Amino acid sequence: MENIETLEEFVQQTQRKIDRLNDFIALSLRQKNITKELRQIIDKAANIKDTLILAHQSMQEEMKKVQEDCENVMSEMRKKQIVIMDYVIKEKQRKLREAEEEQKKVQLLLSCGKSVKSVVGGSAVKSSAVKRLGTDMASLNLNHVGGITPRLKISDYKNSPLVKKKIAPIPILFAEFDVHITQQQFDKIPKYMCGRETVDQLNGFLESVIIPCFNEKYQLIHKQRNILRSNDLELWKMYNEQASYLPGKYFITPGDIGRHQNKMLDKKTQNRLTMLRHIGILQEQRVKQTVCYVWSHNG
Repeated sequence: MENIETLEEFVQQTQRKIDRLNDFIALSLRQKNITKELRQIIDKAANIKDTLILAHQSMQEEMKKVQEDCENVMSEMRKKQIVIMDYVIKEKQRKLREAEEEQKKVQLLLSCGKSVKSVVGGSAVKSSAVKRLGTDMASLNLNHVGGITPRLKISDYKNSPLVKKKIAPIPILFAEFDVHITQQQFDKIPKYMCGRETVDQLNGFLESVIIPCFNEKYQLIHKQRNILRSNDLELWKMYNEQASYLPGKYFITPGDIGRHQNKMLDKKTQNRLTMLRHIGILQEQRVKQTVCYVWSHNG
């Protein structure tokens, strides 16, 4: 048995040697052709190498140009950013100065109704002079300079000359109605109630419709009757009649909202009012068949 295995191995080894000899003979016969093909391959490889070197050099040059252009652009952007920031800072400073001046005017008007003495150069100036100064300022129409609206408490407004003088209507923001809805408050509203409404849209409705309705109503309601314009008189009468509905509370009605929007309350407006009620800014009460949206935000 061992002899047979040894014989088989011998035959296999012999066959492998024969195959190698055949390969060698075949290669020898094709040596000239193979050498020529190898030389062609070597030449092509050399050309490819040169091409790659040129491409790499070109790419490096282009990258250098791009980097230089990028640095120039970034430098120009930084310069322009500095200019823009300077402008923004100056604008903010200007608006702050205007706000301070506006606040001084408002405080001076508020002080006109009080008995005050002012010392100038060691001599006392009577309160009547201060009142005349306030009247002169009121006659200049205290408008909101630079888009800045005076911010007052209703109690201060009621005691100021603004309710007694025939001057052009002054945009006023009452501190009692100064509120902004946060994202946390908005997230408490159920999803089915919000729909596609966003916190910015609800804030926009509050700041452009609801708060102006309260400000306009309580600016007009405290005016003295004899200084009212004819087209405001009927509204003034209605406001003062409604004041007895909910004593001590501030409220508006669907009619007030409709007048401000110049349209009837639609479904979207009703839904937004419901959302404001849900987060505690408004409450709804019905008095003498009148729906009252009561300001319930306590700041």
